[in-house]
Amino acid sequence: MIQVLLVTAVVVAFGHMIERLQSFSILFQYRSLIFAAVLLYVPLAITRKHRNQLVFIETSPLHVLRSLGFFLLWAIIIFVPYTFLVHLWAQLYWGGNPFKFAMLPSWNLILTQLIVVALPEETFFRGYMQTRFQQIFKPRWSIFGARLGWGWILTCIIFAAAHSLIQFQWWHFAIFFPSLVFGYLRERTDGLIAPILFHALSNLFMEWIVRCYIY
Repeated sequence: MIQVLLVTAVVVAFGHMIERLQSFSILFQYRSLIFAAVLLYVPLAITRKHRNQLVFIETSPLHVLRSLGFFLLWAIIIFVPYTFLVHLWAQLYWGGNPFKFAMLPSWNLILTQLIVVALPEETFFRGYMQTRFQQIFKPRWSIFGARLGWGWILTCIIFAAAHSLIQFQWWHFAIFFPSLVFGYLRERTDGLIAPILFHALSNLFMEWIVRCYIY
């Protein structure tokens, strides 16, 4: 556990540092790509060093299809009621603006969310951190077919806190809640495709649905 926390502390400190390198224009301009590369490299490097097989990636075409199925299922379960809740919130607190279909996210934004945000973050936090924590804190609960424990909760707490440690925003505490789904999907599918896709969709959908009411 100490190793996981130390590695996380170093990675988060690095992210915090590059967010404040305005004087180094090139590094600052590509800080998101640099940090994404670090998040991807660290789990792979640690796994290779200890000669452990990568156990958090899908291992067969059937496994991939299964992960895609769970992603679609939970996207429907979560985002349909979430849409109604946003509509209710808009009527109560956003001046009662009617729903107006906003322009869909660009392909550039979609690819950025998938490759630069969701892929590296899920590889590090769910692929590396949660996997290690699940080994340390044995799963105690069975939730919709997934064996989960305190490692799942701890990963979600650190994931949310890391965002504010890198660049503080008051609403970052709320990241804890969707990360519960990311972590659940990682354990339910025994892979990362579902949490990566759900993570990217969460970011894209949240930005889009807000624009449908605030214009």
